[in-house]
Amino acid sequence: VSEVIVKHCVELVRRTRESKLLDFGCSPRAGLALVNASRARAVIHGRDFVTPEDLFDLAEDVVLHRIRVSYEASAAGHTGKQVLEGILGSLG
Repeated sequence: VSEVIVKHCVELVRRTRESKLLDFGCSPRAGLALVNASRARAVIHGRDFVTPEDLFDLAEDVVLHRIRVSYEASAAGHTGKQVLEGILGSLG
């Protein structure tokens, strides 16, 4: 897995942990799970390398159940999916 992919995973985990919209974010294990799932997706698609698209396409499935939206954010109408999409959008 390239260094760029690992940096994206680390940054995603960091941003979920620092988000004011979340009571708690991902643990480092979420980043590892995302890398492993991305590697599996690459193999399924006949590649021996992971692309950022692999990472972003799997992020919701791997991360969404590992975060919790704060009461305030939930009351303001934010969902976990929206928060995650915002974080992913800011990653590029």
